[in-house]
Amino acid sequence: AGLACAAVLRRAGVGVTVYDAADKAGGLADHGIVPWRLPRETVATEVAEVERAGARIVTGSLVGRDVDPAALLAGNDAVVVAIGLGRCKPLGIPGEDLPGVVDALDVVGRAITGAAEPAIGRRVAVIGGGSTAFDAAAAAVRLGAEEVTLFYRRSEAECPAYPHAIDLDA
Repeated sequence: AGLACAAVLRRAGVGVTVYDAADKAGGLADHGIVPWRLPRETVATEVAEVERAGARIVTGSLVGRDVDPAALLAGNDAVVVAIGLGRCKPLGIPGEDLPGVVDALDVVGRAITGAAEPAIGRRVAVIGGGSTAFDAAAAAVRLGAEEVTLFYRRSEAECPAYPHAIDLDA
């Protein structure tokens, strides 16, 4: 959302600076969507287009730590907050803090970077019905899981995942 906003604002002639806490711009598109759904080259091209349009992108810069929020507000006509998806929501169930229970975005991130460690395990359970859950399930298989089961509280017809994310043959 932040990059899309920056692109629209630049088309309107507005000066834009994007602050990204990550070392690489692109947000969820870069580090939260598996590469077989959204190739990294596509994300890099989109980031480069926003920069070519004149937006300034500052990576590795966390607002509140590296950038003073009051200075942002004082030095700009408007501030758009597009903080993206940080972590998956805790379920609030016993055992979710046990070793071996990991955030789906961590599994997806490992599929993106190709990290083989720590081992994913032979049998993996994924809880959820959104696109990230399906991407995590497919990523677990690609990371070596022999059996992956996806648990969702509603029916298949009510599953909020995009149809292309459900197609695990991708």
